[in-house]
Amino acid sequence: MTSGKSSLILLIMILFLAACSSGGASDHPTKTTAAPPTGEEILEQSISSMTDVPSFRMEKTEELNMESTTGYSQSTSESGWMIIETEPFAMHSRSVKDGEENLMYIKDNYSYLHNPLKQTWNKADIASDETASKNAELLKEPFKIQAEQMTNIADDIEVTENDNNYVLKATADASKAESVLEMISGISNARLEENTQTEFENFEYTISVDKDTQLPQHLMMDIAIKITDGAESTTVSIFSDVSYSDYGATEKIALSEDAANARDVTEERKTWY
Repeated sequence: MTSGKSSLILLIMILFLAACSSGGASDHPTKTTAAPPTGEEILEQSISSMTDVPSFRMEKTEELNMESTTGYSQSTSESGWMIIETEPFAMHSRSVKDGEENLMYIKDNYSYLHNPLKQTWNKADIASDETASKNAELLKEPFKIQAEQMTNIADDIEVTENDNNYVLKATADASKAESVLEMISGISNARLEENTQTEFENFEYTISVDKDTQLPQHLMMDIAIKITDGAESTTVSIFSDVSYSDYGATEKIALSEDAANARDVTEERKTWY
């Protein structure tokens, strides 16, 4: 075989392999990497995953502060834990707010509240009170409320990930400072003066979700809003740190002996309003 023929055969082989490579790409498409989920998609899936969980534990630390250029200031802090069983719904919580311990159960459609001043327990039928019924419904799905809150107040949700979790970080929608102020402090727009201006001084809001289970792991919110009225201004800030754990592994909720002997105030409570 001459060198010319060898070169021709080599060229034909190269062109053939190139044709096979390009032809194979069209005849047998290769697998493409799926686009990473959006923040909204992750939150929706996480809410759905929570509906299949029989129980979980939630721990929370929260601080609320108000400081004014007039010299007025106010602060409150609360920390504690909550265990929730989803079906049938039951809840047990302990928190300490400004040094005062608060204990509570919800079980068998009754709420049990501890009076820290008298060191006594009262119970009441949840169905007999509209407010108690609504609060009980909210307690059933705490993460759903937090996830919807993030979606509603965020301008955008950035998604990053580490080995175990998706990390969702919300960016502020400046136009929603007033609604966020009402959410974190109860100060509604109707209570503000006509020329009052509100703006974010700080906005950090992150949620971590396990990539395998799609269950929430951690939430952190650190928001400060400045309210300006003429020459005076007030800054309202909230810090909240929430962790979720013990999915399907919590101890069965059982009333303490004192709570089981609580005084029934169902009928008496109807006269309080």
